[in-house]
Amino acid sequence: MAIKQELKPCPFCGQAAGMGSGPDGYFINCIGCLASTNILTLPGNTEQDVIDLWNTRFKLPFENIGIAMEDIKDRDSVIMDHFGRVYKNICKENER
Repeated sequence: MAIKQELKPCPFCGQAAGMGSGPDGYFINCIGCLASTNILTLPGNTEQDVIDLWNTRFKLPFENIGIAMEDIKDRDSVIMDHFGRVYKNICKENER
């Protein structure tokens, strides 16, 4: 049997997270902002499945171009600016 991994901090607020279980199986909740895997888990998922789901991190758009998270003073505005441009491009495409 594989050794269970330690839970990574919350990807949104950086606080610790804890695991629980209910009628639908296992879930993980952040103790800070209450982010949760509840809507992403399915009955029958193992405890390890949910840990793997929580610990998976995706690169943000600016990380793909070599800008480190620490180098961004106001990452929220950078992210919103990026998604604002994406939204505008989608709107322009839909007008055609």
